[in-house]
This record gives sequence, structure tokens and C-alpha cells, in this order.
Amino acid sequence: MKYFGAQIDIHMGGEDLIFPHHQNEIAQSEACTGKEFSKYWLHSGHLMVDGKKMSKSLGNFYTLRDLEEKYPNESRLYRAFRLSCINGLYRDQISFSFDKLEQNIQTIKNIDNTSKNLARFEAEYS
Repeated sequence: MKYFGAQIDIHMGGEDLIFPHHQNEIAQSEACTGKEFSKYWLHSGHLMVDGKKMSKSLGNFYTLRDLEEKYPNESRLYRAFRLSCINGLYRDQISFSFDKLEQNIQTIKNIDNTSKNLARFEAEYS
């Protein structure tokens, strides 16, 4: 509430937080303020690795630092990871794999090359 006030427009979280976490947030916030806490609630699917929910306890957990260490000189890494995440609906589970990440790195390279070629073409023929 310090940063956003008593009400927010959109609250997001994983599908596993619907009950009891979000119900508790609603109860506490609305009891405190007397106002509707959030207008919209979006619950996303889980990030999956090898068919299982990504989690520290299963040992299938990767951080961005892990990805940076695996791809130390790849300037397109973050864009490729974002592409991996937005390729599905927000409610669907997202399956992470290094193969998919590498394919998306190549896709981003292709997009960058096409953009450069179009800019060069535009400069030549404008």
C-alpha cells in the first residue's frame, strides 16, 4: 500500500496462489481499507522443466544468472528468454528447455538481421 495505494488495477500470480494466498490478501487488504483491493486477477500457469513445475526443491530451478553463465557472450539472451515466455497463453504452462532457448536466440538473430537489411534497403532507396 505504501507504493500503490489501497487499490490496484491488476494483481497477478501463479495458479497455485489462488487459494489461500490471494484470498488472504483480499481479506486483509479490504478489512484494513474498506475498499476493493484489486479490479482484476490474473493467474498464470507454471514454468515447467522436463515435465515438472520448476522449483528449487526439485533441483530443476534456473536463475537468469545461470543462463548468463551458460551463454556468457550472448547479447540476445534476455530477448530470447522473453520470447520463450510469450509464446503461449498466460494461463497455460510454459515449458522451458535449453533447446527452445537456443532456437529463440536464433529467431532473434534472424529478426535483427532482417531489421538491419530493411534499414539498409530503406536508406538506399529513400
